[in-house]
Amino acid sequence: MNEAALVKQWRQAVASDLRQLAILHSRELTSEDLNGLIENHFPESLGFRLTSENGQSCLDFVQKSLDNIKEINQQLLDELAMDFAGIYLNHQYQVSPCESVWFDDENLIFQEAMFAVREFYNKYALEAENWRIMPDDHLALQIQFIAHLLDHDETKETLLDLSRFLDEHLLRWIDRFAAKVNKRCSTQFYAGINILTAQYLEEMRDMLAALLEIPRETTEQIEKRLAREKSKPELVVPLKFMPGAAPSW
Repeated sequence: MNEAALVKQWRQAVASDLRQLAILHSRELTSEDLNGLIENHFPESLGFRLTSENGQSCLDFVQKSLDNIKEINQQLLDELAMDFAGIYLNHQYQVSPCESVWFDDENLIFQEAMFAVREFYNKYALEAENWRIMPDDHLALQIQFIAHLLDHDETKETLLDLSRFLDEHLLRWIDRFAAKVNKRCSTQFYAGINILTAQYLEEMRDMLAALLEIPRETTEQIEKRLAREKSKPELVVPLKFMPGAAPSW
């Protein structure tokens, strides 16, 4: 198999993995979902293999959380539903799946970060289905965006955009998000899924750097670059918007 075919295979595998992870961050689990994870040997079934020591620890943690499920009953589903709500819906754990909260001085949603993420979506003619219910900068939508590009655009420029998107958005806050979820949530499953997602994105970004042969910037370099870009005067351009004109996913 030549290099281009291997890269395409990797992209497809990662896109499939990310879609599965996005589902776990976007809605409550059903009994069918849990049965599917167990029967398909998740997370061993992930197409992109994590190779770091930390990655293996995350995989083992999630695997144990599923191995510990002896019976899928209503009590278990209720416990998982309550944990999902505490993380993603009602702010019970004081941790937000939306990027704006992590960078806004007053920890508010629908702020500057959301519009910056939206610019990336707009570049590829995409938009959130209902941003008032699930904002553009929600963890699940950002993961879906990456999966969509990996599946639908094979250019080097797209890989560069994905790298920049990860550096400027998800990877700036997901470690903090996952660490707080791990400390505050009630179920081993959601603790594991969040630390696994964070580590998966880190190792995926390392692979992008290897494929592009462009070393990753350090956290300090990224923050300095973003601060410089933010300080530049903005060019105001009139915008034309037609509701429903852009596809959602």
